[in-house]
Amino acid sequence: MSVEEREIHKESWFKSIFKHGKWYILSSIFTKGVGIILLRVYTDYLTPSEYGILESLRTISALLPIFISLYLDAAFVRFYHDYKSDKDILKQLFSSIYWFVLLFGTVVVFLALFSSKFWVSDLLEIPFYPYALLAFIAPLFMQIGQLGIVFLRQSLQAKKTSVIEVISVLINVAVVLPLLIVFDFGVLAKLWANLITALLLFVYYTYYFIRIGLLRITFNKKLLITSLAYSLPLMPNIAAGWIASLSDRLIIAKYVDTSAVGLYSVGYSLGMLLYILQDAITQVLGPISMSGLIRDKSNTEKKIAAISRYLWAFMLFSNFMLFLFSKEILYVFSDEAYSEAYFIIPIVGFMYVLSAQYRLFSSVISFKKKTVYISFAAIFQAVVNLGLNFIFIPMYGYMAAAITSVVSMLVYTLLILFLSQRLNYIELRYDKYLWLGTLLVGFVIISYNFVQQDMGVINLLLKIFIALLAAIIFAIVADWKFIKTKYNAI
Repeated sequence: MSVEEREIHKESWFKSIFKHGKWYILSSIFTKGVGIILLRVYTDYLTPSEYGILESLRTISALLPIFISLYLDAAFVRFYHDYKSDKDILKQLFSSIYWFVLLFGTVVVFLALFSSKFWVSDLLEIPFYPYALLAFIAPLFMQIGQLGIVFLRQSLQAKKTSVIEVISVLINVAVVLPLLIVFDFGVLAKLWANLITALLLFVYYTYYFIRIGLLRITFNKKLLITSLAYSLPLMPNIAAGWIASLSDRLIIAKYVDTSAVGLYSVGYSLGMLLYILQDAITQVLGPISMSGLIRDKSNTEKKIAAISRYLWAFMLFSNFMLFLFSKEILYVFSDEAYSEAYFIIPIVGFMYVLSAQYRLFSSVISFKKKTVYISFAAIFQAVVNLGLNFIFIPMYGYMAAAITSVVSMLVYTLLILFLSQRLNYIELRYDKYLWLGTLLVGFVIISYNFVQQDMGVINLLLKIFIALLAAIIFAIVADWKFIKTKYNAI
């Protein structure tokens, strides 16, 4: 049986996480982790203001893929499992999406470049050429690459996905380091590296799609319309996600300055250490849960309930580690000029504790094809986040942005859970969630003074002792013995 046809949900989910998740973790280490490691280089060669400009450009360019693809990659994720047994229909689906994204995306990028001449200079105090030109062309090629990643992930070709992503990161690093260190390109070093990497990925994936017969010169209007009917209601969700997760940088730039954007972005990036874990796990759980809900719904619901609880415990403990060692993490990965950003790290980390849950239960809503519910929740989150940011960032600076992001993420997660349960009730042990959350709060209170103290050997040893104690207690509360006995069943 081929990779595309096997019933992936029938395998033990825990085994699948370790089997396939290890490749996603390796990939995340290179795609996100290497970026975190390179913070040391970026903060050495870029001032907080320059790093703030780079992050502001990244924030703006991150909005473009929403309009380039109209989120059709999500439609491919959904319909892949319906059509994977019919290779001809699958090829028509993929080809129709590919050609539409390439042609429509080109028009979107042209309009973005034309309009940016009138506002980029005023907002960021940089010239249109070459900054905006480089930043806004890359997303078109990246979005084609995203289609390739989506295809490989849905068929659980984790190893191949990881190898490609690792190579792309190595290419990016090979370009950015000499341009930044040797030729002193500053912000432009990263922009050039992103464009070159995206272009090479575009060429590779196009060749790969043609070679395996997935991409043909064909266009199925009916399949495209069906895909758009699924993806368009999700666009507000993705746009709202951009508002909730990235717009705070532009508001900080507007009401504070680009140096504050730089400090905030460094702390935010290090908080994304937790994203590496969350993303590796949920990338495996996404296709497994969708396949299971389609073909073995009752048993899959039980597995979702169990995995959700254990994922909650694991992510809470991991976030406590970020809190406990936040100063040490910042010391290793950034220059002293960014030292005050340590407070941001665990706050941002808690966002990924929550997002691990909403990504799991979003699969249930997507299975029911009620993506408008996801959009509703995301729009509400964006409104909450944007409103809080406009109120509190001018008053309290970039520190407020991290807290408002967590508040809005909590609102979003609770909404997704509520809507998912209305569509498809799954019995959850809410008492366990509350006990584990209370446990995190307790350990944060106990260790707060140790985190505030200056770094030193004695302080570090005490933190390690607290970490070991926390690991044992989290495992007990999460029923670790139960996990071990049910490892093969879940």
